[in-house]
Amino acid sequence: MRLAVLGSGGIGGYYGALLAKGGHDVAFIARGAHLEALQQSGLTVRTPEGAFTISVNAVADTRSLAPVDLVLFCVKSYDTEPAAQALAPLMARDTAVVTLQNGEAAYRALGSTGLRSDTRSLGKKEQFNSWKLRFGVLTP
Repeated sequence: MRLAVLGSGGIGGYYGALLAKGGHDVAFIARGAHLEALQQSGLTVRTPEGAFTISVNAVADTRSLAPVDLVLFCVKSYDTEPAAQALAPLMARDTAVVTLQNGEAAYRALGSTGLRSDTRSLGKKEQFNSWKLRFGVLTP
């Protein structure tokens, strides 16, 4: 499965890393120092069971990617509308979007951004904490 993680911080980075570790083709969309760390050193996840580091495809601009099967939409709520504008290059007729964000307002905001009416968009209430220890390093 081809996936894109839009918002590759604590939540998106964690789930994306697990999917990539499981053999899926995952592209991470990030910015700034976090993007640089992902490109240079990969993504490290530290858990109580141990740590792992994976090499990742990390980009700043969704226009450099082909359409995917699934988008994990994991940006901060205040970035929902601007980030939704970056979805178009990732979308094919059968692409699904799963939003893992804080609060139902973010899910409603995503729905009002002009996604095609036939786009499958799924919301999930997330009760999971994950943090960036530093750029490129996450812990649940």
